[in-house]
Amino acid sequence: MRHQIDDQTLEELKKIPLHGLFYRVGNFELRDTRPYLERIKKQESFVQDFKKLTFPEIHTVYTFENSSNQGFVRGYMNRPKSQGVDFVARNMVEDYEYLRAINPSVVGIQIDLEGPGVDFSVYLELIKRVKVLAPSAKISITPMSSWHKRPEFLPVAKASDLIVPMFYDFHRGKKVEDPLKVTDIPWLKRIVSEWDQLKVPLLIGLPTYSYCVLYDHHGNQAVPWAVTSPESISDNPVWKLISDNPQSNDRVLLWRAQKDFSFQRQPFKKGSSMKYNFVSSSSLSAYLESINSLPLKHSHGVAFFRLGYLNEPLVLDALRIRRSIANEPLPKLKIEVTRISVSNKDFFLVFSNQGEPTWFGGEGLRVRIKKSRLLGSSSDFDHIKTDEDEQLSELVEEYFDSGETLVTPRIKEGKDDLDIRVHLLDGKVRIFNLKAQDLQKESVLLESD
Repeated sequence: MRHQIDDQTLEELKKIPLHGLFYRVGNFELRDTRPYLERIKKQESFVQDFKKLTFPEIHTVYTFENSSNQGFVRGYMNRPKSQGVDFVARNMVEDYEYLRAINPSVVGIQIDLEGPGVDFSVYLELIKRVKVLAPSAKISITPMSSWHKRPEFLPVAKASDLIVPMFYDFHRGKKVEDPLKVTDIPWLKRIVSEWDQLKVPLLIGLPTYSYCVLYDHHGNQAVPWAVTSPESISDNPVWKLISDNPQSNDRVLLWRAQKDFSFQRQPFKKGSSMKYNFVSSSSLSAYLESINSLPLKHSHGVAFFRLGYLNEPLVLDALRIRRSIANEPLPKLKIEVTRISVSNKDFFLVFSNQGEPTWFGGEGLRVRIKKSRLLGSSSDFDHIKTDEDEQLSELVEEYFDSGETLVTPRIKEGKDDLDIRVHLLDGKVRIFNLKAQDLQKESVLLESD
């Protein structure tokens, strides 16, 4: 764990009407059967960086190792006379007091205790102990979405100052044919309404991340968090796109391996599958719209899990979250084509994507050049095809990402047109024909109607 909120992200966050920040500072775990708190790594600039966080409220967040019976929760904290509650509470409050001394916006502690085997009586004891040691701190918890049906959870909710249920991780199939959905709008509306009936202060936890799961050649889940971007898999000849649901708010993509390969130092066979459920800015806008349509009485707003750092794959960054909140997603299509002239009337074409990413896989962007000869093979495009007899060249980019720039090889000026085919994220195709005189201009903008 480290401080990852850079200055550019902070500037974007200032444009969002945020009330607060949940800031993860520690994870409780067992090391050689002994309790241990892994704290955020504090670099030389940490104090100054933390002072820059000018949110109205900052809540320190703690997670817990709970993946097995030997993890911190079941292997230590739940055990009678383990002193687990005291160990956790004292460490939380020690950090809280230190960070509050640096930044007075620190006003709360979030206990992110989840997963199987959680003992609600221990959970309640922990909340009470923290409140004794830090009576001024607001205590928030992040319950699993199904816990509202468990009577033993209600005292835990009532003892907390703020409840942030996790309305995500809806379906992550164990088999490749099973559903894969981070969240689901009909389910979201129903489950949020049920939580509202508990009459406790709610922050509605919404996802800003996508699923990517690797299944082996038998169709069994092998890597539940296969963190690899759609761009990298589209560019990889190992993978072939098999199916794609183009609905922007529930997009599921499936690639299949055409030969044996390795992933995260593990060998996998031909026929393995990589499956995505892609959450975009427009997806998050749709989730927000569905929540805003509900007549909720106890909602204090929404919380996003989580803030992606710059260039992080599969997680929305501050810019995309801001566009979702403002319901101002990137233009579906906005590609600038710029001519860079060199000697002897030769030129390069530069394609800059200022809108949404294109379709994943196959042909996101295809540029067909007639009667103009490519003078080299060095290019940012994935594929180049040439037909000397037809005097035709074709450049293909399988996935043209938002903010990405592509440069063609050097081109010998000809007298014919340029055909450009763009496969949009919603599945629609747009075709543009640029005349020779258009290419004399410094730049041309390709946009949606």
